[in-house]
Amino acid sequence: MVSVDPIRDKSLYNKIKSDLREWNEKYYIMFLLGTLLALRINEILKLKVGDVKDKDEHTLVQSKTGKEITIAFNSELKKALKSYCKGRDPQEALIPSRDNEYHPLSDKRAWEVIRDAGIKYGLHLGTHSMRKTCAYHYYQQTK
Repeated sequence: MVSVDPIRDKSLYNKIKSDLREWNEKYYIMFLLGTLLALRINEILKLKVGDVKDKDEHTLVQSKTGKEITIAFNSELKKALKSYCKGRDPQEALIPSRDNEYHPLSDKRAWEVIRDAGIKYGLHLGTHSMRKTCAYHYYQQTK
């Protein structure tokens, strides 16, 4: 198993976030969900538009532990989701594949997107880097 790193530098985090937003808004939303809520990539990809549209929180079952958790959306995420979900069918995948908006993006493609964003800035990133980034910055705030 290959190890990946968190994004420790806040300015670099903001650059990657901006790059993903310019590239494709769905990748930006995926990145925000991963870095702000520390969700696993398979949990992000299972979300439907109706799960987050016009909501302040969402309850889901964690894939690894089977525990039910409620995630609250902060103001940045709510604003991004409101814009992103506007006019979309609640049954659509939140992060859709290129071919069918009702099927989620593959986890392989999600990994490629995050990896490529990392390569641009000389970082070794993967989808789990989003979760690690959230944990790293939370730890820095509370230590």
